[in-house]
Amino acid sequence: MNYLITFAVGAVVWIITGLVMADYLSETISLATMTIEDFLLWYRIAITAVGVIALLSTYYWFNYGSKDETARNLDSAKRTWTVLFVVQIIVAVVALLVLVVAFLDEGLLIGDYLLIFLALSLHSYIFFWLCTFLMSPTAVKYLVPLKS
Repeated sequence: MNYLITFAVGAVVWIITGLVMADYLSETISLATMTIEDFLLWYRIAITAVGVIALLSTYYWFNYGSKDETARNLDSAKRTWTVLFVVQIIVAVVALLVLVVAFLDEGLLIGDYLLIFLALSLHSYIFFWLCTFLMSPTAVKYLVPLKS
């Protein structure tokens, strides 16, 4: 059931960022050479790729955390969760850098990039933390930071 709920949460986040936030961006930004459709295509590809990586990482955590061996070695499990979380942050930053390079000549404002980074963050490390915080397997549920 955790897998389905996680997918549903990811879909809701994508609707918010891929449709609502994309609508907002398309109305507020002005581009120098690129069309709004091309901009939205790049933006949606980035948030989708980041979201899929976070979804797969979360699924991996659910599978990993439900194994008997994991329950016997919680220090290793904590390191695994931390590595997965840091990977999510790196993925969001790399996706932002790719978009910065792609939109370099477009004259986007810092606020626009911050909003894009917020969307990437929602799809990556925030999504991963939230899903693992709420739905981690019993053996590892208290390894997620802020869960006590």
